[in-house]
Amino acid sequence: MDQKKIITALLTLVIVLFAESLEETKVKLQDNIDELKSKIKEEAKYFARFKMDKSKIIRQKKEEVKTITADNADLKQRIAAIKNQIKEYEYRINAVKKENTQINTMIKKICQTLKQKITHSIPYAKQKRRGVLDAIIMDIESQKSQAVESFTRLMAFLQNEEMLAYDSQVFEKVVKINGKNKNSTVIRIGRVFFACDTGKEVYLYKKENNRYILDPRPISVLTKRDIRLAIKIIQGKKPPDLVKLPFPSDNVIEKN
Repeated sequence: MDQKKIITALLTLVIVLFAESLEETKVKLQDNIDELKSKIKEEAKYFARFKMDKSKIIRQKKEEVKTITADNADLKQRIAAIKNQIKEYEYRINAVKKENTQINTMIKKICQTLKQKITHSIPYAKQKRRGVLDAIIMDIESQKSQAVESFTRLMAFLQNEEMLAYDSQVFEKVVKINGKNKNSTVIRIGRVFFACDTGKEVYLYKKENNRYILDPRPISVLTKRDIRLAIKIIQGKKPPDLVKLPFPSDNVIEKN
C-alpha cells in the first residue's frame, strides 16, 4: 500500500513537472513564432517595396528601350539617307573628274597647237612664251592642274598674246645675220613690224615660205634713219613724232 502511494506520488510529481516544462516550452515556442511572424512581416514589407521599386525600374527601362528603339530606327533612316547622298556626291565627283579630264585634254591640245604657231610667230620671246604653254601641259599631264586652273592660265596667256598687238617694244637680242651671230637691238611695233639694228646696219623681217625671217638685204639710208628714230622714240630718248616706216604686207617674224 505504501509502495503504491509512493509510485502514485512520483507519477503525479512527474506529470506536474512535465506539465510545467511543456508550458514553458509552449511559451518559448510561441515567442519564437511571434518573432518569426514579425520578421516575416518585415520581410514582406521589404519585398513589397523591392517589388514596387523593381516594377518602377522595369517600367523606366522599358521606356528607355522604346526611346532607344525609336532613336535607332531614326538613326538607320538618317544613315541610309547619308549613304544615298554619298553615292550621289560620288557620282557627281566622278562626272566632274571625267569632265575635268576631257577639258584638260582639250586645253592641252590647244596649248600644243599654240606652241606650233609661236614657232612661226613674231620674233619676240619665243622660248618664254612656249615655256608658259609647256608649264600648263606639264601640270595637266601630272594631274596637278584642274580644268578651271588650266583654263585660267590659258586665258591669261592669250590675253598677253593679244596685248602684243597694242604696244611697242625695243629689246636686245643675239641675231644670226649672214651666218654670224650679232648683238642687235630689235624693234617691235605691235605684231606687224619688226626690224633689227646691229649698230652698223638695219635689217627688216619679212615673210618667206610661211615663216618670218630676217632679210639680210641692206635698206636705204632714209629708211634706216626712220627706223632708228622710231627705236629712240619707243625708248623715250626722243619725243613722240610721226615716223614713216616700211610696212610690207608680208612682213612679220624671223625664222628660229
